[in-house]
Amino acid sequence: MKTKLWLFMALFPILLMGCTGGSYVIKTGELHSTSDSISGEYSKFSGYYFKEIDFSEGDNIKFSYLSSTKDGTLSAKLLNSSGDVMEEFTKDTTITIPKQDTYKIQVDGQNHIGSFMITWEKVGQE
Repeated sequence: MKTKLWLFMALFPILLMGCTGGSYVIKTGELHSTSDSISGEYSKFSGYYFKEIDFSEGDNIKFSYLSSTKDGTLSAKLLNSSGDVMEEFTKDTTITIPKQDTYKIQVDGQNHIGSFMITWEKVGQE
């Protein structure tokens, strides 16, 4: 019993961080994920990379978006659990979450050369 409790306590923080994944090819660089950001810097990125995160109804979430493009294309968006695009990021924006759900923050690249960073934080009521 103590072993199971210890294992649960060790893995619990990992479960809270959300799931990351995608299908991509990257050349000379990395993609990173934390509890409140995803970022990447590389010489070429093609495909998609995402992080899942739970938001509650009525949460005001401020998204900050930065990207640098030397070549290719990059898009960033917020998707709901059905895969519907809730917002495409081109600049910093604040979104009021319409319902409790597991959302995806996703970047899509086509031969993108450069970097990106998306951060988010819950802010007070507008």
